[in-house]
Amino acid sequence: MAEILNLGEEQIRISQKVYGQIEYSITKGKTWKMRFKGDYQVGEFKDLIDLGPVILAIAEKGLFFSNDNGISWERRFKPNAFTGDFIKLNFNGTHLSAETTRGIRYSPDEGRRWEKNPR
Repeated sequence: MAEILNLGEEQIRISQKVYGQIEYSITKGKTWKMRFKGDYQVGEFKDLIDLGPVILAIAEKGLFFSNDNGISWERRFKPNAFTGDFIKLNFNGTHLSAETTRGIRYSPDEGRRWEKNPR
């Protein structure tokens, strides 16, 4: 599960108690409130990563992105036979990669497409 993402004055995380929920804090993690209550089209969140302009998430139903700090989520990519299921995301400030059930995959475009080798 993802750690806490620091987004300026607030933090967000995957809820540790409520299935499919994203929470936020403006008290440096002392208290948490619901940001996204979950949706059957998204399913359970498994990992979050901050890409700067967007947040990318591994969820039960694919890769999703949010450009409003987790208030709403849209599907960016649906896993397939080439990628396998996504396990963990990594972003080093320049390159996005993912650990999947088919090995490491790289994305040149914030998770819209995935390749076997980095560019």
